[in-house]
Amino acid sequence: MTKLLEESDTQPEYLIDSANPDSLPELVSRITDKKWKNEFVRVVSILQPADEILLLMQQKLDSMAAKDETLQQLLIWANHKSQLVQRNFKPVEIRAFYVALVCVLDLALTRVLDPSLKFDRSKVRKFRNCLAKAGKKVEFADVNECLKFACDNDVASMLVGILALDIEPELKQMLAQFQTQMPDLQNWKKWRKECGCSWLAKFKTAIGYNRDFRPQQKTLLKQYYYAQNLLVECLNSDNCQVTPAVRQKIEDKMLLLSVDLKLVHI
Repeated sequence: MTKLLEESDTQPEYLIDSANPDSLPELVSRITDKKWKNEFVRVVSILQPADEILLLMQQKLDSMAAKDETLQQLLIWANHKSQLVQRNFKPVEIRAFYVALVCVLDLALTRVLDPSLKFDRSKVRKFRNCLAKAGKKVEFADVNECLKFACDNDVASMLVGILALDIEPELKQMLAQFQTQMPDLQNWKKWRKECGCSWLAKFKTAIGYNRDFRPQQKTLLKQYYYAQNLLVECLNSDNCQVTPAVRQKIEDKMLLLSVDLKLVHI
């Protein structure tokens, strides 16, 4: 178990202490706080096995989704899309790919194309660099690795996944078309006012999840996606010891709703 010794803004510290059974839920309550990431990974590596904390992390993710219709809709959609993919991948991997399409690519496209948002030259530069990097990497990409990398909260990896996996050919074609028609960095702001909305609508249609998120919803999606990736990182870390039954249980439930799907309306 873990016992909280000291908390600061930069370096939280935990001590393993089997005498404090309430400390793991306290740690898991911080699952969306990025400054606690190293502590999650460290505690998982120390607990033998790490079943309890991993299950608590999964339960926390389930509770986040159960309380918010935005997340519910996204998970239902991703699960539906995963069932249509005729490829030999694990269902959880395909679900993660589609959740990443929304939580990584859709939000990134919105930042650089939506003329109603404040123009940020650095974000546009980063997105252009990601497109260029993805084009160079895709030729040598391994399909199985692409699927894993596509879900790691990196725009470039997401783009490589789209281009290499060919799961979404319409989106792949649109990205290629966009690269030939997008302006240089100096003219982006003016071009965005004239063409940004049109391109953003096209991309949302190609992604297939054409919903506009309010700022609070975007924050929630980012938090959920970060926490989900943290669970995956902990589960797959070299020093994590987890019983096979618990690993299978977590993978089977990952990115699925714990509530009755019939009670949730898309």
